[in-house]
Amino acid sequence: MLSKLFAISPEDIAKGSFPSSVGIYLFDENKNLLKSGSGFFVKAGVIATNCHVINGASFGFAKTVGKDDEHELLNVVAFNQRMDLALIGVSNTKVPSLSLGSSRKLTVGQKLYAIGNPQGFEGTFSEGIVSSIREVGNDYFIQMTTPISPGSSGGPVLDERGLVVGVSVATFQNGQNLNFAVPVTYLNQLVELSVETTISNVAKFNVPKYRGSSLFDLPMNNESSQVDSSRVKILNDKNPEPKNNGSDDILIMSR
Repeated sequence: MLSKLFAISPEDIAKGSFPSSVGIYLFDENKNLLKSGSGFFVKAGVIATNCHVINGASFGFAKTVGKDDEHELLNVVAFNQRMDLALIGVSNTKVPSLSLGSSRKLTVGQKLYAIGNPQGFEGTFSEGIVSSIREVGNDYFIQMTTPISPGSSGGPVLDERGLVVGVSVATFQNGQNLNFAVPVTYLNQLVELSVETTISNVAKFNVPKYRGSSLFDLPMNNESSQVDSSRVKILNDKNPEPKNNGSDDILIMSR
């Protein structure tokens, strides 16, 4: 397990994180490749990624960085559409998970590392710093110089100790190193909720049960996964036009 007490080398962070990081490949009902993205294991049999990565797909699989394995995507365990986060159940429960840290303690200038599959280049490891912490309404996002590109969405953003502090989500179309990550605070909440809550408890959160036409047809809207809908580019150029059901809360799906 990566050290939780001291900063470790970028080489060791990459080596320790790759076995838990995945590329995600989504297909339509005709078995045509629809799009791809990134993700990582947060607990046994569960992968974290962005809602917009999986939205609209009929089925898919995840592939661990550097390996030839394929983990079938079974269903959506839980998601928070407002923060563009999703937890996906997969067929393999023996892959190690990454440790989640705290995004509340991030400071401007702190080093960050991102793992993803930009433009299909599997296992890309990049380095940058925290540029700013941007408040958006009652929420906040991590602005960073850590390079990400289409295909990086859903990948882990790690601190100098190798702990996940964010999830890559977006970049400005016209700008240099203006990249954003969803703070791990929101992911921690989702992971905890998915453990403690079942489909029978959904009504307690006043969130309607949803059954889409395809396995990953999530009720979300474009603005839910953007910092500024007029200028921010979601990191998936093939993201299909999603449907909005008027809800932006956490929805727990049966697994």
